[in-house]
Amino acid sequence: MMALCHAPRGGWDGMLIRSASDINFVIMDYLVNEGYPAAAQKFASEANIAPCGDSEGIQQRVDIRTAIHAGDIQLAIERINELRPEVNTHPCLPTCPLL
Repeated sequence: MMALCHAPRGGWDGMLIRSASDINFVIMDYLVNEGYPAAAQKFASEANIAPCGDSEGIQQRVDIRTAIHAGDIQLAIERINELRPEVNTHPCLPTCPLL
């Protein structure tokens, strides 16, 4: 049977969450990245920590993800261009007539 993961060279001790602030960071990161701005704000106030990210930016990313999941790729592209206009002009991206 194949191992799914391997312990880091220094062992797992270096990878463990050691404090409540570490746990709070992980929870806040999840709420922000998965698009729960209201929950992130509430958690920040209850945990007495600074909110991470702006709720408007979170909601814009949620709207883009929702458009993609709904199959409305054109709307997703338009929203991405509104949020980050530099994406279309970045020199590392190949020219794409579809965008």
